[in-house]
Amino acid sequence: MHLTGKVAFKRPLRGCNKVQVPKLIRWLFKLEPEHALGVLNLAKHKEFLDSKYSKVYSTLLLTYSIRYHEFYGNLSLLETIPSTVRNNALKSLVALSKYKGEYSEFHKELKH
Repeated sequence: MHLTGKVAFKRPLRGCNKVQVPKLIRWLFKLEPEHALGVLNLAKHKEFLDSKYSKVYSTLLLTYSIRYHEFYGNLSLLETIPSTVRNNALKSLVALSKYKGEYSEFHKELKH
């Protein structure tokens, strides 16, 4: 499940890097009370990238992952960035999907 808009709120992290969603936001996005949002752990994501790629390339992927993470749920936004950047942004999103264990779902979404 991906949110369709940006929201900001302060909540402490719960176990497994989850955040409890406030009632108003659950209502706006029609979420069930048990839904929790996942939070990207940048240190662990960097470790994952460093284990798979060279130091320079993993740093590039991490930078693009941070910059374009909101495109993860809406790949049509990739069309809004320059074509010179789009390839690296897409590669960073692929690496992010592998880190999150959602590559097969991401790949299906990418094909559509």
